[in-house]
Amino acid sequence: MNTLRRLLVVAFLGGGCLLGAGCDRLVAAQDVENDGLSLSATPGAAGWHISFVGFRGRPTQLVVRFGDERTETYRGPSFDLPRELEGPLDIWLLEYEMNGEVHRGPYRFRFEPDQARVTVTKDSFDLIRNRWVQWRRFAGKDLLQLGFLNSHSCTIKSARYGFSDEPDMDLPLLPCDGPQRSPYSALEFELDEKSHVVVQVTFADGTKSSVERFPNPSYRTREVGLTLNNRSLIAQPPGAKVLLDGERQCEVPCEIKVPVDGSRHEIRLQKDGFEDLVRNWKPTSVADDLGSLGAMVPEPEPASEPEPAPEPEPEPEPEPAEVVPRSYRDAASVMEPCWRMLSDDLPLRSSQRCLEAYERAKSVVGGDGRLLDVLVAAAEVGRAWNDADAALATRPPPGLAQRRKLAQKKRAATRRERTLQAERLAALSDFARNVIGELEAETECGRDLRLLLVDLEALPVEFDAALSTQPFSMKEIMAAHVHARKRLDRANGSCASQSETASFQENADRMLKDAIKVGSARRSKTRCVKGEMGLVCAEVGGLSEHMRTLLLSAIRAGNPGG
Repeated sequence: MNTLRRLLVVAFLGGGCLLGAGCDRLVAAQDVENDGLSLSATPGAAGWHISFVGFRGRPTQLVVRFGDERTETYRGPSFDLPRELEGPLDIWLLEYEMNGEVHRGPYRFRFEPDQARVTVTKDSFDLIRNRWVQWRRFAGKDLLQLGFLNSHSCTIKSARYGFSDEPDMDLPLLPCDGPQRSPYSALEFELDEKSHVVVQVTFADGTKSSVERFPNPSYRTREVGLTLNNRSLIAQPPGAKVLLDGERQCEVPCEIKVPVDGSRHEIRLQKDGFEDLVRNWKPTSVADDLGSLGAMVPEPEPASEPEPAPEPEPEPEPEPAEVVPRSYRDAASVMEPCWRMLSDDLPLRSSQRCLEAYERAKSVVGGDGRLLDVLVAAAEVGRAWNDADAALATRPPPGLAQRRKLAQKKRAATRRERTLQAERLAALSDFARNVIGELEAETECGRDLRLLLVDLEALPVEFDAALSTQPFSMKEIMAAHVHARKRLDRANGSCASQSETASFQENADRMLKDAIKVGSARRSKTRCVKGEMGLVCAEVGGLSEHMRTLLLSAIRAGNPGG
């Protein structure tokens, strides 16, 4: 039962509670042990999905009585109840058939939907006490983000906060019964105005949490006299050197940091064969947009004999108008070069096109600093690999000492790539959730895909946890696998007519098959076996590459042309 509870809490934390219709999607479980059997209840699009867990096989038929009113017969180990069901309700398993034999109870289970939601909420708050609220420094302000609390507003009666030792003010949370929208909201403060916040939550059943303290990690981290920096992306022209006030900063495409100090700063681009491109700029805030610096002009060639005028070339066909993204699904289509870059071992070939695409999609995703960091870092890693490979291919070939230095650069790039893995998955997960969230608001298929994505993100967590504990056990992985497989079966039914989601569903199926191959990998001499999506290795992070492929296909699910 502990396995089931942890899995349900992981699903609850990942999916949250979108306001309105989303608030009744919390995973709930209330069970009474009956000869090793337990009951789990999961709200879905059609209502409550009830299943019995703990059989020593798969039952083919159930005979169930609800309270003292009616008795029903079902095929398989589960059945559905209407979503407007009011509890508490006694559910009796009178008998079940398995392997041709009839096993008789009765087994009594007490199902209380409202209390189940509150119980799961309390468990989730206990598990992540350091993330009830989160501080973030953005656009010259300190933001106190309330997304986690908002996502649980259906099971929270109230929340209080303060900036001393005791909470003395009501925290403004979004209502549970509001329109369906993102749970994000934040309180805004001046930089270094608040060093910490204390929060206490009162749950729907009237019980109160302890008072928790959340320090502002950015509080007074700047040295005295040090100004803020405006982070600006320069995407054109590729290969040009960027100088800020005469000092070299980077090579295009790259990001520069321009001080916001009330002064003008010279930004100079230099490239062989071109005249210097210079712009003097005085940003007024960290959010100011540098914009395009214009095109570099080729240096004039030495005077020569006049050549005959060339024949006029035909007028080029006009390029199609650029798509102006207005949603995350539009942005996912525009940023296709970025998804190719993040799925390529040597991303330099598409990094330039990716950063240009990011500029076009900035109106939708411009506030996502983590995504920009991931894209710029991926481009830097790709450039390091490309430079090393180009140096090794020169003629005459480099000497032994130089080859060793180049090999060290490639190893450093590989290590950098590994350190970026968690940040990359987090950024892709945020983007995928936004894309699937837009689908969810339109179709039942979208709702099922969102729940499937939540369960699939829980699978690598159980995978890593199993490999980190001794003795090793497949129990946690199998529980997560069974839960996600049911979600996939539901999505396959509701999305049968949605061809653009097929790749995501196929990758989900392959990932589920590969996850249970960890047992074979542990017995292998190399600790790795070949799976349907790639190598499955018996090590922490062994499903990271699977997760990257899955998230990219989820992002493309909202784009018929992707």
